[in-house]
Amino acid sequence: MVKKLIKYKIQKQILRWLLLFIILIVPKIQFGQTYSTRNYTVYDGLPSSAIRCIYKDSHGLLWIGNDASLCTFDGKAFQIVKTTQGKTINQVWSIAEDDQGNMWFGSHGEGVYKYDGRHIEKFTKKNGLADDYVRVVTYSNNFQCVVAGSYKGISIIKNDTIITSPEWMGKREKMYCVTGIAEADKFLYVSTFGKINPIRCYPDKGEFISLSNSGKYPNGCLDVYITSKGDTVFSLYPKGIKIIGKKGTIEDFSLGQVFNMTEDNSGNIWFASWSTHNRDLQEGVFKYDGKTFKNYKTEFGITDKEIWTVYYDRDQDILWVGTLNEGIFRVSNSEIAKFSPS
Repeated sequence: MVKKLIKYKIQKQILRWLLLFIILIVPKIQFGQTYSTRNYTVYDGLPSSAIRCIYKDSHGLLWIGNDASLCTFDGKAFQIVKTTQGKTINQVWSIAEDDQGNMWFGSHGEGVYKYDGRHIEKFTKKNGLADDYVRVVTYSNNFQCVVAGSYKGISIIKNDTIITSPEWMGKREKMYCVTGIAEADKFLYVSTFGKINPIRCYPDKGEFISLSNSGKYPNGCLDVYITSKGDTVFSLYPKGIKIIGKKGTIEDFSLGQVFNMTEDNSGNIWFASWSTHNRDLQEGVFKYDGKTFKNYKTEFGITDKEIWTVYYDRDQDILWVGTLNEGIFRVSNSEIAKFSPS
């Protein structure tokens, strides 16, 4: 009887240790990390599933540029923005806000729009703009001006005066379209389709200098971004990334064509990697944590190959991803949860 009791106690103890092992070890092996992701499409009120840009203004309102029109999102509903004449703003590819709270919209075909909260003003070639096909627009805090990039180079808008870049930056037949603008301390970086990259722009002087022959910078780059650490990130053409920082230079060609990038609250850089069905490029939503690049496309539930833009909302800790066929994906980093396979 004593032997049976001892045997029972040993078996009970073994069972306890086995259960503890299962609780601690099995989740690490079987449980997968699932991101809290919400996909918005035309069925949710988006004017178009082809998303070109996403921007959150100083009032907390989300602006979304797409191929159909410009719209806003307050967290509940999408609202199409129209002019006082009842017209929509079409093909909005870039959005910016100046220090006065005015919103600026770059249209791929209609020039640049300014919205002061009440009225919408339009700038085109007739007003002195370099080109009406604007691909990127940004506001420079250092130089206090709006800078618009197009197929015909740069347009600098300040105090209702427009200054354009020299002719060598706008040869459309050579596809010198401006695709990226980033603000450094004393100048702006400009990237284009042409092999004149990167370009340093000094808006206060109207001066443009190509660094293509320096040997340090990539000739073929489509976007440029300066991180909070001061590193300069170039998206290479036709694929890959080059990072020039204080600790050296990093290149990675696992990414496809990157048209847009953003930084989160932890200093991670997110990339919208684009491809098409006739291009052999690695599409996805890549994250660079300072050591490695990882593609999160599958974790986010995205199947579209044409991932065009990413925007990180630092206030809400939310990553927004815009695609050209599947609308917008909202990924909340603060709501990461773990679920068992069942």
